[in-house]
Amino acid sequence: METRDFLSLRHRSVLLCVVMHAALFGQFCAAQHTSWPRAPERGMIFEKGTWRAPTADEAMQMLMALGDDYGSSTETVELVRAENALYAMIQQGLESDPRINLDAFVRDLFQIWIWETGWRMEVAQEGLLRAGKSNYHDGSPYLGVANELIRVYESIEDYPTLNANGVLYMLTECGGVDYVWNVFTSTPKPPVCSRTSVYAPDNPCPNISPWCDTGKFLIGKSGGPEKEEWEALCKWDEIITH
Repeated sequence: METRDFLSLRHRSVLLCVVMHAALFGQFCAAQHTSWPRAPERGMIFEKGTWRAPTADEAMQMLMALGDDYGSSTETVELVRAENALYAMIQQGLESDPRINLDAFVRDLFQIWIWETGWRMEVAQEGLLRAGKSNYHDGSPYLGVANELIRVYESIEDYPTLNANGVLYMLTECGGVDYVWNVFTSTPKPPVCSRTSVYAPDNPCPNISPWCDTGKFLIGKSGGPEKEEWEALCKWDEIITH
């Protein structure tokens, strides 16, 4: 009797485990077919139990909270958070959200890129590149960044922290390559420069000209300069001869 009761107890325990396993497995299988809410987009802010997009002021506050030099104690998480907030704002603007004035937001980013330093400048530049490479919902490129870059390039002497090379690189990445071509083709090719002496050259190398500046990004392209020609006229001479 004791043996039979023991076996019965053991059988009941095994049966209970089987039933519980089946119930849990059924719940797991059902979960595979459950339509879970999609994960929030990067840059969203969790507030009062729900996800929302950041405002322009919040995105800019995150950006300006970064260090203004690379030796600061800025954490990686702060950099990523600021980058994602800018990205979220740009995406909203490109989706024609009536609450977002993307042109004004981009102009503010330009001010930070031009006048700030360190992480603020770098993250602002990344935001501008993302904005310039993005498309409207109809597939057409957003030209707000390219238009502003053209304005900056044409008044580069007003911005001591910038150089033509950096602005032209941004233009080629942000839908302004046609403008780069126009500058290149409308600028006379510089004369052959002399490398005989860095102290008393007839025409020192490299030539400083828009042809050289823009040609750097068009080397090898149809209608652009050959690499050897561009280097002969425009490349910094690394060998000093006397």
